[in-house]
Amino acid sequence: MTKVQEQIIEAARTLRARAGAPLSVSGAPLPPLLVMTDEARIPDPIRIAEQLPAGCGIVLRHYRAPNRRKIAQELKETCRNRGILFLVAGDAQLAMSAGAHGLHLPERMLERSERPLIPGITTIAAHSGSALKRAAQLGADAAILSPVFATESHPDAPTLGAPEFARLVRLARIPVYALGGITPSTIPKIADSGAAGVAVTGTFAA
Repeated sequence: MTKVQEQIIEAARTLRARAGAPLSVSGAPLPPLLVMTDEARIPDPIRIAEQLPAGCGIVLRHYRAPNRRKIAQELKETCRNRGILFLVAGDAQLAMSAGAHGLHLPERMLERSERPLIPGITTIAAHSGSALKRAAQLGADAAILSPVFATESHPDAPTLGAPEFARLVRLARIPVYALGGITPSTIPKIADSGAAGVAVTGTFAA
C-alpha cells in the first residue's frame, strides 16, 4: 500500500470520528472508506482487497468485465477473510449469488427501484439533493455523493465544492459519503461536514 493510500485511510477514519455518533447498519459499523472499482483503472480488485485494512469497504463496479461473476466470488472470499465490507454495484442477482454484504445502486436506477432489492446494506449514488432525498425514501442505508472536487477522470464536470457538500450532508436523512477528487489534501476541507466517510477510485488505481 502506498503512503498516499495510507494517508487516505487515516484521513477517512478521522472524518468519521468527527461525524459524531457511530454510524451503523443493524449494529455493524459503516466503513469510513469505500473503494469503488473500475475495470480500466483498477484491473485487479482482488489485489486491492488484499491490501485494505479491516473495517474498510469495496464496491465492485466492473460493469463490462466478462469475468465479473468470477471476480465477485473471489472478492467475497477475500473480503470475508479480511473483515472488509463487500458490495456489488447495479446487480442484485449477482450480489445475492456471490454472497455480498449488500448492493450499490447507480443514480440512474433510482427511478426503477421502489425499495432496496436485497437484504443487507444498500448504498445509492447521488449527484444532487433530490437524489439524496430519493435514496432516503427508498430506505437506502447510505448515499455516495459526487463529484465533490474535480477529478482526473472527469476534469470538466461541475463540482459541488466543500460548502455545498456540507449543506447537502446536513439536509440528508441518511449517511453520506464524499466521492470525487478525494485526496489527503481535500479531505480536511470537508472535515466538519458530518460525512460518514469517503469513497475513492483513482487513489487505488494501478
